[in-house]
Amino acid sequence: MPDIIIINIDKNNISQYEPTCFLNPKNEGYQKKLEWLKKRFSEGLKIKLLYLEKERKCIGFIEYILGEYAWRAVDAKGYMFIHCMWIFPTKYKRKGYGSLLVKECIKDAKKG
Repeated sequence: MPDIIIINIDKNNISQYEPTCFLNPKNEGYQKKLEWLKKRFSEGLKIKLLYLEKERKCIGFIEYILGEYAWRAVDAKGYMFIHCMWIFPTKYKRKGYGSLLVKECIKDAKKG
């Protein structure tokens, strides 16, 4: 497996990264979503980006939060809730990268 870099995103560094599931920074809604996400970090929001050393852009992404703060209609208190996860492009699927991101979520859940 190539060298993997996982970047933990927080309110201080989120503006430096542009994962594709966020709006295009040129879109007028981008700043609103960015501010909204920054507030969610205080609730425990975790965003992690997966890079391969040889690639210049993110090939994987996971976003999760404590279940009681999930912004979907779920009763998940005491659990981590994954809002979004992807691996792209397709050539990187089925190589274990998604599993690595889920392991990051499990590791944070165990920290409690």
